[in-house]
Formats: sequence, structure tokens, C-alpha cells
Amino acid sequence: MSKQHESPSPRSRAAPLERQVEPSEPNAGVARGWLALGLRAHASVAAFARFSLQLLQLGAPAELVAAAATAMQDEIQHARACFELARRHSSDDAGPGRLALDGALEQIDPATVVLDTIREGCVGQTLAALEAAEALQHCEEPAARAVLARIAREGGHHAELAWRFVAWAIETRPELGEPVRAAFARELAGARRGRGIWTMSAADRELARHGLLSAAMRAALRERVLAGVVAPCAKALLAGAGWKRPDAGFGTNDAAHPA
Repeated sequence: MSKQHESPSPRSRAAPLERQVEPSEPNAGVARGWLALGLRAHASVAAFARFSLQLLQLGAPAELVAAAATAMQDEIQHARACFELARRHSSDDAGPGRLALDGALEQIDPATVVLDTIREGCVGQTLAALEAAEALQHCEEPAARAVLARIAREGGHHAELAWRFVAWAIETRPELGEPVRAAFARELAGARRGRGIWTMSAADRELARHGLLSAAMRAALRERVLAGVVAPCAKALLAGAGWKRPDAGFGTNDAAHPA
């Protein structure tokens, strides 16, 4: 489920998208932020395409394969919406470039797929959904709020897919239990380094007003999510309890602010 990184390319290389939001005052920082989110969503399209093939090769249940296909379509819409918001704040018309899918049809190692899914899905997608939920709490732009609400909701479903897959993999391949335990331990090591508390600066507030989180806000949120969401989910999974959706969910602000 690993993602391919990419760089912006001139819109002339891709089919033009019709503007869906009215232009706003140019703001390079805001444009860069939404462009980065768009590129991340575009990379997720390829990630879920590859994941769908991996699920088929591993003989995963049909509902997991269907969920991966749905997630790919979701990410296409997320990318389009983020690129539209980037263009709203910039005169440039940049968009996604080519994404390599080399090796997508090769035989895969189940352990590699599971460990990639923990990093990219159980942690990465969980964090992405809660970042969107957090940004939504501060955002003042109606167009951006609509995009963030969708990313938070659907991103939560993508995170659930990752957790459900890992639970199924452990159940059907018990030998993966120890590698999975070690992988979660590595990911959760960061949760012990701080409490995820920060004081918003004026620059943080300006970005947040447009629906974007600063690097400092994202780092603090990551610690909170690791400690308050990922850790208890991993503990239940490894204890043999299987997968259970957190009470607060993955796409809600409550999950980002554990009690």
C-alpha cells in the first residue's frame, strides 16, 4: 500500500479541469498547501490501485477488495478538489504528473504488504483523516470546509480498510503476528516523546483559517493520534480481539483529542 511520490507538472500535460470554485486573492503559501494535499491524494490513487491487486493475489475477502476500489475512486475526487482549491489561490495551473506502477503485477510477499499497510494505512490514513477533521475545526472558507469534511469522512473509511485487512491477515496467517507487533512498536515509539500539545502562532492561525495545518500542528496531532487512537486499536488487534471501530471514529475531531 506504499505510495509513489511525485512533483507538480504543468497542467498542459494533463486534461484540464473545469474550475469549480471562484478565484480568491493570491496566496502562495495556501496554494502550496492545497497542492501538496492534492499530490498526496493523487499518490493514494496509485496506492489503492496496487493494494486492490495485492488483495486479489492474497485471496482477501471480496468486501475488502470492493472497499479498496471505492477508496481509489474517493482519492481521485479528493485530488481534484484539492487541486481546485490550490488554483483558487494561485495564478499557476499545476497538477499531478505521471505515477509509476512498476511491479504492481509481480508476485508479492504477504508480510511486506501487511507491514506497508500498517505504515501507510493504519497509521498514515488514520492520521490523514484526523488531520482533515482537525483542519475543519479551524477552517473559515466554505469551499474548503466541504472538501475537508469529505476527506475526513471518507479517509476514515480508508483507515478502517487498513485495520480490517491487517486483522484478516493475522487471523489467516498467524505467523505474521510477531512482525505486526514489532511494526506497531516502531510506529508508536513517537507517541512516547511528547504530549502532542502546541500553542498556535499567528502563522498557524492564518493557514488554519484556510483549512491547512502547519508542520508544527501536524507533528503535535500525530503524537496525539498515535497515543490516543492507534495505540489502543493496535493493542486490541494484537490481543486477539480483532478489529473494532473506535467509538469516536477516524474522521471526527473527538478522536484527535483523546480524553
